[in-house]
Amino acid sequence: MFSSHRVGLFLAMACSLALGFSSAFGAEGSLEHWFVDSLVKVFPEDGPAKNAPANPEILVARNAQASLQLALRSDSGVGGITASVEGFDASSSSGVKFRIRQVGYVVVAASTIDTPASELVHRAPGLFPDALLEKFPMTLEPGQTQCLWLTIDVPAQAPPGLYHANVVVREGGVERVRAPFRLRIVAATVPEKQTL
Repeated sequence: MFSSHRVGLFLAMACSLALGFSSAFGAEGSLEHWFVDSLVKVFPEDGPAKNAPANPEILVARNAQASLQLALRSDSGVGGITASVEGFDASSSSGVKFRIRQVGYVVVAASTIDTPASELVHRAPGLFPDALLEKFPMTLEPGQTQCLWLTIDVPAQAPPGLYHANVVVREGGVERVRAPFRLRIVAATVPEKQTL
């Protein structure tokens, strides 16, 4: 039996992979930002992706969940960072909820023994993305990439359609980034209970 959230996440991931993203990332002063698919692991030393989505479209069924990352990087340290979703153009009765968390890193001391190098997502020792933290305001360390994880919960009663919103990043209350994205809610609804 599969949960409705897992099925919805699978649908969202499959659709994200099928999208043709343009090669673009933003830079607001010294704060670079770019969207990253939720299936991609972003490490602190990673720079902007070559095919970063400039204005991604997230496809999700009703009664499901989708995710997307926004990577941030600065040559100098930036403190007091907060983030929110603003400008969502659906009515408040749609029930769509957004949640932003910081991607936390854990130390991995060694790679799994006998794993071919071609199968390693990253070499150890090093910091690997793992936990999702409710830790704001946050600090962006100089020369390191830090991701924000956006989770979108779409209820069963949400009206299908294409909607627009922005991830807004502030430093000490001052807007530094406004990164647009699109949310396409399809008419399909993931059932509450799954059976095989």
